Amino acid sequence: MVLIICPECGKEISDQSPACIHCGYVLHPESLGDATVGSKKVSVERIRKPLIIVGTVFAIVAVALPVYFMNFTISAKYDKADRAFERGDYEKAVNYYTVVGDYKNAATKLDEATTLYNYTAGKSALENNDWLKAK
Repeated sequence: MVLIICPECGKEISDQSPACIHCGYVLHPESLGDATVGSKKVSVERIRKPLIIVGTVFAIVAVALPVYFMNFTISAKYDKADRAFERGDYEKAVNYYTVVGDYKNAATKLDEATTLYNYTAGKSALENNDWLKAK
């Protein structure tokens, strides 16, 4: 093994290395597979890694944004409150309408959901002869 000077960065490297370990300059393109970027040869692996990273970040963002908007925005919580109210789950409806605040007519619906929640909870307590819980 003989040490040679890299034509790109000027540091010493092995003549057996296919590419410079310091700057990535390709010395023996036949052993790596290569692409030309400008006048500089760059290994395919050196180009592929950043592309994989960028692609992964893009995929995560593409999945995360719709999930965020479907679950965490005020309008999504208002819609969840409406669905809970329609299926008779007044406790969840009260929780969601409370979080939503003054969005659309949430205050009115909060009053309705609270009344119906108290009514159903009291009715259930009376049916179970639990007089302390029936308000």
